[in-house]
Amino acid sequence: MFSLLLAQDSSTANSRADQLFAYPSANISSIQGSFDNVSFGDGKFYNTYLLRGFHTLKNNKMHVRLDLPFASANPGANTVTGLDDASVRFTFLMAQHKRTFFGARANFKFPTATEDALGTGKFIFEPSVGFVHFFKESKGTFTFGFEYTQSYAGKKDRGDVSTLGIVVSADRWFKKGYIGYYPTYRYNFISNTWNVPLDIEGGYMFANNWWLSAEYILPLVNPKTFNYEFALKLKRVFIRKN
Repeated sequence: MFSLLLAQDSSTANSRADQLFAYPSANISSIQGSFDNVSFGDGKFYNTYLLRGFHTLKNNKMHVRLDLPFASANPGANTVTGLDDASVRFTFLMAQHKRTFFGARANFKFPTATEDALGTGKFIFEPSVGFVHFFKESKGTFTFGFEYTQSYAGKKDRGDVSTLGIVVSADRWFKKGYIGYYPTYRYNFISNTWNVPLDIEGGYMFANNWWLSAEYILPLVNPKTFNYEFALKLKRVFIRKN
């Protein structure tokens, strides 16, 4: 669900500014493994084990991200485990004004889940637009944008997906760490409900270009579709030579 990118000066900070589009820095690639637990109460859960690859193209105008998730859930008496919905995301840097960068994103999800209790069972297209502003001296970022999620073809017996997300986030960078607030306020056009979360994440660079981070999400408005979400992420960043 969530990723990090190293700032241009690798000794400065790590950023979650790529919620809408990646930090506009060339010659960066990364690989990330994460564990995400969503709790629904009464012992119900949805766990995701994600392998993520990220690559910045040399022209510094497009970024590609691949997600290969596995999951386990217990919608009934038994726990099911298998492949979840894979996705690929293309991010485009459109314009820059001083320390503010404007971009667009196209995210594609595929119904690759191997169990009916996992994934959406639908092909999903999620376009996004927005901007990220970098504070002076790499102190942090402020991000604002919109993303629309729409399902198309897929299993007819699975529910459709149609939501509008509003991203308003900010973070503070330190020499070897960061902390930030990264919510997406999402309106569901099918159920006519809002999901307004508390979403806090912090991370620390414990070794050269190795990052460990933790995230906690808590829904704030009714009806609450889950109790809470917690994630741990381990990321290795590769800074390529020109």
